[in-house]
Amino acid sequence: MTKIIDNSNETLASALSKEFHDLSEIAIASAYFNIRGYGVLKDALAGKPLLFLLGREPTESIKWEEEVLRELEEKEDDRDYFKLLQDAIKYFEDPQRQIRTITGRFFHGKSYIGANPSLKEVKNGVGSVGSSNFTYGGLVSNRELNMLNTDREVVKDLIEWFFEQWNTSQDFKEEFLSFLKNYVTTRSPYEIVAKALYETYKSNIEASAENLKLKTLYPHQILSFRDASTKLQKHNGVLIADATGLGKTRTALRLALDAIRDG
Repeated sequence: MTKIIDNSNETLASALSKEFHDLSEIAIASAYFNIRGYGVLKDALAGKPLLFLLGREPTESIKWEEEVLRELEEKEDDRDYFKLLQDAIKYFEDPQRQIRTITGRFFHGKSYIGANPSLKEVKNGVGSVGSSNFTYGGLVSNRELNMLNTDREVVKDLIEWFFEQWNTSQDFKEEFLSFLKNYVTTRSPYEIVAKALYETYKSNIEASAENLKLKTLYPHQILSFRDASTKLQKHNGVLIADATGLGKTRTALRLALDAIRDG
């Protein structure tokens, strides 16, 4: 069977989902990837070994990262999206899923392959080649052009092509997962507030740290020193009322040393 699929009357996602459902192993090559692309094939991929080959753009930059970032910005407040992101991380973490990336020459091939009982021993299967990336747009919403074929010999030829690319690629699983995990890492309230305060006062801390007389102070003490010094000059007196353990004595000593040096 051969079918032309352009996401108009039938989407590639729905066609692959039907075909992959009863197949044992899957291989996908794509230049782009996003979480919603995984989402539309999620059920069909569940429980199956996967070889995922990410291509590169002519600039050698990894464009799938830009695709995910763009999607994250659009879905910033969508809880279902971030649940799907967590599901994707869990799926790709499994040792059954291998992820590699092409090195060397520009690679932009897109293919979706499934086989029984395995990719190395094909009794039956399906192969699709065309313009659709492993993204929601490529699999569902874009106007694409793909040819899907279930002829055993055609599928075997496509698998042979895939392994030629796979065998010259390099492992990319750790980098891939690290990028995705960055957006679901749980931070404590303390870390969030500390980061916000640092970003707010970063320029003051960095500028003050360059002054030799402040090298013995910690960043939060530098802030207290600068604030107290300004008030001291303006009002001829200052009260340092930081909480216990934050180093009021160190800050006051540095203020006194500063006053002595200035005569």
